[in-house]
Amino acid sequence: MLANQIVPIFAVTPDSLTHYRDLSALIQPSGLANLTSDSSNILQVLDEQYDKIISTIEVNQEGSGDADGLLIKFSSKCNGEIDLETNKCEDLGGLHDVSFGVQMTFTTCPANKNQVVRIRAAGMPLYFDAVFEVIC
Repeated sequence: MLANQIVPIFAVTPDSLTHYRDLSALIQPSGLANLTSDSSNILQVLDEQYDKIISTIEVNQEGSGDADGLLIKFSSKCNGEIDLETNKCEDLGGLHDVSFGVQMTFTTCPANKNQVVRIRAAGMPLYFDAVFEVIC
């Protein structure tokens, strides 16, 4: 779905919410919302979830990578605020400056000294590769 820039929105009734919460957590980015029993709020739910999705940006390491003992910490500066130890900016709305920092630390000396770590912005075709040689 990410390759085709598809972001699912799960609009479900209260009896299904727990199951879809787990699914939504596995598929990032995605939206999850509670429908009324007659689904009369479907347009409102879709509108709210769409606004929430487009006003959030999150960066993550793509895949588990092959880096043994690699610890990655993210920081973000959202809307010109102070640096926070998080990989997500929410409630952006409109145009805002957002910056992310990435700190990578090896806790052990990996068997493979040449490493590549891909960092991707969730739901976007944007990524960067950090290519480095570990010296132990």
